Amino acid sequence: MNADELRVQCAVAHPKVDIIIREISEYFEIPIYQIKSRNRHNEVVRARQWVHYFSRKMTNVSLEAIGKLTSKRDHSTVIYSVQKLDKMINFTRRDGSHVHPEMVQLNHVLRSRIEYQFNLLRRDPYMEDFARHIGNAYNIHNN
Repeated sequence: MNADELRVQCAVAHPKVDIIIREISEYFEIPIYQIKSRNRHNEVVRARQWVHYFSRKMTNVSLEAIGKLTSKRDHSTVIYSVQKLDKMINFTRRDGSHVHPEMVQLNHVLRSRIEYQFNLLRRDPYMEDFARHIGNAYNIHNN
């Protein structure tokens, strides 16, 4: 993906990724600027990993664009975040119980909050027209 394509994809995806960042920021009570910074404190890293996870799972944004929109991280950092949280959410014992039930609950709560905000975004005619205009101008189709 060349630099122009990446900039366009970031512009189209920006509203959805911003929603994810805002919801994660509110839930963890960490300022948005900290999530987008290079801060490596445990709480900030965990919040950033959730941003990477939901950006990948709930949008069609490339790994490279997600990294660019969240603290200028490399795509491999995004892959690591998604794989780590996937393991923690889906890891079960032989009896079928979850090893990390709090992670399953957190996944459910955050996903619900983000989906609610996405539905509001879909109803906003300005944002819908903006995404359609950018997508048509560059022949990109985004959810």
